[in-house]
Amino acid sequence: MIRCPLCKCLYAVPEREREREEISCPFCKFVIPFEKGISRFSEDESDEYFFPVEAFSILYEKEDAHFWFRSRTRIIESFIKRHISLDPASDTKFCEVGCGTGLLSKHLVKKGYRVSCCDLFFEGLLFARERGSGDEYFQCNLLEFPFFNEFDVILACDVLEHIAEDTNALSQLFEALKPGGYCIITVPAGKSLWSETDVHAGHKRRYDRDEIIRKVKYSGFLPVRTSYFMTIPFPILWVKRVLSNSLKGPLAESGDGMKVSNELDLPWILNELLYLSLIPERMIIPYVNLPFGSSLICITQKKGR
Repeated sequence: MIRCPLCKCLYAVPEREREREEISCPFCKFVIPFEKGISRFSEDESDEYFFPVEAFSILYEKEDAHFWFRSRTRIIESFIKRHISLDPASDTKFCEVGCGTGLLSKHLVKKGYRVSCCDLFFEGLLFARERGSGDEYFQCNLLEFPFFNEFDVILACDVLEHIAEDTNALSQLFEALKPGGYCIITVPAGKSLWSETDVHAGHKRRYDRDEIIRKVKYSGFLPVRTSYFMTIPFPILWVKRVLSNSLKGPLAESGDGMKVSNELDLPWILNELLYLSLIPERMIIPYVNLPFGSSLICITQKKGR
């Protein structure tokens, strides 16, 4: 169901209408703007977090070849297969919040799942729609998430670290899930890795395992499985971040779009070696929790009533 941004009443809208035209509240008649195939629940982006517009085109161009995004996608897919066991032919509804340019959503669509794409930034959603990443697209603020008991699975991948009130965001995700539904969360880990890169990316924090488990429990979720990942590249990243903090080099001095490009630009051979080095990790993580890494993955459930 959808929660009206104006009167806060809940109402259902046929999906064929949500995909093709403006949504109108039957109670107060408030109309959700519909532009370029995107329902704009929140046209004001955020005073809390800024993401440079030019960075979306850089992400769209480079992320699908980058070892980190490729590996994360496959790890998330393995968690879905092992812990949720959904049939893509079923009527299961996925939602990715903070979908960006839609790389992960597109992968799920290719696997046969139905996906709704949500993001704070209209520019990112335009790229997601161009990529064909979902069945419907929503611009909305996670702290005012306009859904209630709507989705079977929600993915919040590298989103919570951008939000000061992360437990409030988790509570919104809890409400948007159907009873018995799952939420898959990834966040940056390793407080020792904090650097100017985190500051530029708009991160409020990096997490440890106990912190993310404590916060999902506080928000009503039942933790199902939590593990570190990106374990193998961790030492390399640690050295890089220490050097970055001590030298305050080109990354700190370049423009916003250039900073994103610098993070994604790796020599082809290094990028492929890092991707191959993560094969053992991708093979064992469905069955074994890893003890450290630069990221965390947590799968949680909203218990059925």
